[in-house]
Amino acid sequence: MNQLAEQLGAAIAFVEKNEATMEARMKELEAQGYRIVSGGHVIEDVYEITDQRTDKVIWRGEGYEGYEAAWKDNYYSYDRLIEDHLDVDYPNPTDIPHDIAEAIQEWVEMNMEEAKTWLASMRS
Repeated sequence: MNQLAEQLGAAIAFVEKNEATMEARMKELEAQGYRIVSGGHVIEDVYEITDQRTDKVIWRGEGYEGYEAAWKDNYYSYDRLIEDHLDVDYPNPTDIPHDIAEAIQEWVEMNMEEAKTWLASMRS
């Protein structure tokens, strides 16, 4: 197998592992009664809190004080979840330069289905 195909396969496996890890952790937190949310400053003095599962804005208002007041005890920040549980050490099983391996990884994260199709065509 050529180095590009090997790197692409490793990148796909890495993304799938991270997605599975994040999904499992989200389910654990939801079973404990947490709602996974994202939020923060949107524009000027406007803040939002968004449900991570539905992408529905559950609160929108002005000022950081309002944002803090709207934050409920059962909210769990998606950003915190990422920081705590997402693996960020990109795989590089080949001699491809690190910057190129990282670019491949980022492309795969944004284009997973296309990456899988491309890899399948390389292997056939």
